[in-house]
Amino acid sequence: PNGATNDQFGRSLGLSNSNLLVSSPSSDKNSIADVGEVFFCEKDATGQFDNTNMTTVENPIQQENTFFGQSLAILNKIAIIGNTRGAYQYIKFNNQWQYHKMISKSLRGIEVFNTTSISIYGNTFGLGDATFNNNFGFICASGLYKSTNTGISWTSINPSPGQNYGIKTFSFVNSNNYFLGGILGTLFKYSNGTYTDLINRTTFN
Repeated sequence: PNGATNDQFGRSLGLSNSNLLVSSPSSDKNSIADVGEVFFCEKDATGQFDNTNMTTVENPIQQENTFFGQSLAILNKIAIIGNTRGAYQYIKFNNQWQYHKMISKSLRGIEVFNTTSISIYGNTFGLGDATFNNNFGFICASGLYKSTNTGISWTSINPSPGQNYGIKTFSFVNSNNYFLGGILGTLFKYSNGTYTDLINRTTFN
């Protein structure tokens, strides 16, 4: 909204009720290149969004090329924002958005280095990551998580095929049915405990 060039304003959007998230992952802040920022917007009295009801949320990691806001999702009073170092949870309390905690740990115990996608359905959310490491190939930290109380605390639940296939994207039908897209040209469907490889037509639990 400040008219800066090449800040990728609007690259990721999230909308829930009267709350709108707009990312600007290539914004420069304090002479730090591509640190990124996200704007929380609320509808005004006429039901419109404008920059008079806008709050700026800065990258928790003030390092260059971390692209805060390259992925995000919002549902009611919970927002999750990703960068190249992880994903971060924000909650709306007393009408103010507040940083809660870093939430993305891989199912292998390795921190997510590049949160490429985030999707929320009810009290379940998915994180996509397929960071390439020269020593280990794809360190696939994709995971599926579920809230444990009122959407504030989250714990990891069943692993996704992303550990083997480089899952980058999630799309929920509901909490027990969703699709996963992989960086290696893979596509999976999860339905009530069973994964189906839609490319090779195989199923596994």
